[in-house]
Amino acid sequence: MKNSASWKYTLASVTGTSHLVGNIPCQDASDCAVISSADGSQVLVAVVSDGAGSAVKADVGSYLTCSSFIEKSKKFFVDGQNLLNLTEDFVLDWLRAVRKNIFADAERTSIDPSDYACTFVAAVVGADEAAFLHLGDGAIVASRRNDLDNFHCISWPQQGEYVNTTHFITDDDALEKVALYYEAGIDEVAIFSDGIQHLVLEYETQMAHVPFFNSVFSWLRSTQETGPDSLSNSLVTFLNSSKVNERTDDDKTLILATRRLSPFMS
Repeated sequence: MKNSASWKYTLASVTGTSHLVGNIPCQDASDCAVISSADGSQVLVAVVSDGAGSAVKADVGSYLTCSSFIEKSKKFFVDGQNLLNLTEDFVLDWLRAVRKNIFADAERTSIDPSDYACTFVAAVVGADEAAFLHLGDGAIVASRRNDLDNFHCISWPQQGEYVNTTHFITDDDALEKVALYYEAGIDEVAIFSDGIQHLVLEYETQMAHVPFFNSVFSWLRSTQETGPDSLSNSLVTFLNSSKVNERTDDDKTLILATRRLSPFMS
């Protein structure tokens, strides 16, 4: 059965403590939007990009990646397309377009394109169908409609050729490394950068740490706060907490989206 309920979401990208000490800007970016499709149903579009720590224009690369994906997705649905038409060709066309923008900015500023290196993870979730895109580290965790009490890792962090390396949108083989997954019946989704992936994933089993996601989604479903801005303020506070910063000094990004009601609010 399709779900036509409204989406409730929050997102935040915060600067890691190591970046604050080094006076380095946050190199993570994120964006989220709810778009009306041709049939009037809501489509959630969410994207996270993590700039490479060693890349001097990584913050620009991650911003361009997120903004262009949201723009491309809006045009896709405004033009009357539906999620079933979101194919590998769409993904590759978008990837080529954002790479073109990054390379153009690199040429204009006489900076090597690799200095814009960034990853991306994205979700496009309709009434029933969902598509997930992934290049690099970070991950996507979701809850399926027929398995409400569990959270599954839809997309696991990609590892490069060597330990502690990954893939970036500026890599020569980016078009070959990007992954596209399809799912159905997704009502809750979390997308995050590698700044928190070690805190919320279980590496031995390659599974999501379910207690964490149960906790944050229980809060999101039941909170009386309204609107992404007020919700994001609460998420920023959590990501900046000593409890989190004691375990990671990297930039941290998290997007949470649900269309499930709390049992206390239904």
